[in-house]
Amino acid sequence: MKKVTFILDKLVMGGTEQAFLRLVKYIDREKFDINLILLRQGGELEQFLPDYVKVEYAKTRLLKDSLKHFRILEFFWGIYCRIRIRNAKNDFEDSLYNYKVRTLPESLNAESIICFFSSGFLCKMMTAYSKSNRKIFWVHSIIKETYRDNQYLNIMNHFDYICCASLAMKEDFCRRFPMLADKTMVIYNIIDENNIRQKAEEVISEKLESVSLMTVGRLSEEKGQLIIPAVTRKLLDRDYIVYWYLIGGGSLEERIRTEIKKYHVEDHVHLMGVKNNPYPYIKKCDIYVQPSIQEGFGLTVQEAKILAKPIVATDISAFREQITDGENGILTERDSESMAKAIAKLIDNKKLIEKLTDNLSSYHFDIENEMEKIYDYVLL
Repeated sequence: MKKVTFILDKLVMGGTEQAFLRLVKYIDREKFDINLILLRQGGELEQFLPDYVKVEYAKTRLLKDSLKHFRILEFFWGIYCRIRIRNAKNDFEDSLYNYKVRTLPESLNAESIICFFSSGFLCKMMTAYSKSNRKIFWVHSIIKETYRDNQYLNIMNHFDYICCASLAMKEDFCRRFPMLADKTMVIYNIIDENNIRQKAEEVISEKLESVSLMTVGRLSEEKGQLIIPAVTRKLLDRDYIVYWYLIGGGSLEERIRTEIKKYHVEDHVHLMGVKNNPYPYIKKCDIYVQPSIQEGFGLTVQEAKILAKPIVATDISAFREQITDGENGILTERDSESMAKAIAKLIDNKKLIEKLTDNLSSYHFDIENEMEKIYDYVLL
């Protein structure tokens, strides 16, 4: 049995974390011993980890913890490491790695090790500096770290393959690091259609008023929910009585509440918080809307497609990869006027809604093809 190890920051309610849980469900457990290293404990999704996944928590040290426990020498060593990073020393990774990781987890010695959390710098370093025979970096978002490209490249050179969860991510990554293009590929996150459709049948107590609009995702700048109150106001002013439901939590919540009051749409924009199962709500809504500014892939649009919902999404590369405008959804510019017109177009055109729904009813995600690539390049 071959030992494989995934590294994640924390199993919070996020797209990357849910993608991991779906992936391990399909890995052959008779051939692979599946391990997981978490940098932080206590994520909402830990309760859904299968019993066959062995979990280790990395023992890390942070500057604030050093001060809290009066570890003065440790604190100043951390400051020294940060100065080296800012001065772009080529060997800065060693200092930061040795400073932050107290004890190396045993499962770092697996035959294959996969950094599944593309935003975490320490996750990358733990993978890169392991003694594994095969090291994989899995990109789940557009790379936007603030440290310098040569520092990033130093770490990327340690990886055997770089897997991107969408074509948009691969194009962005290769544009920034063309020297890594030969070992960069697209492997889509596993999507369990049957599980999504089954969960969508769950009975929910909340009633969605018509015309109901739904947006699911972390409340953050890149997801674009801040524009929703303004779009709602334009629709109401044009006599389109809509009710917009937002599922998710995050740093943008208070600003969205402020915008809701500003545009006087308190009765028409509803923050529903985090839902462990958002699919019944997506299934119940009339139109699914994703106003994202930036996405690596945009999993919720894929999920709305599986549930055959009419979709309005912003015209960005991640959604152009999933939606053919006018065939299985509507793509629109990301301003309040354009978005309001796109939503109104669907409300006014029942035949268009029927066309989109009919086209989506035959949609199928090819799990077998993606798992074949995962076995060939990631696990074996």
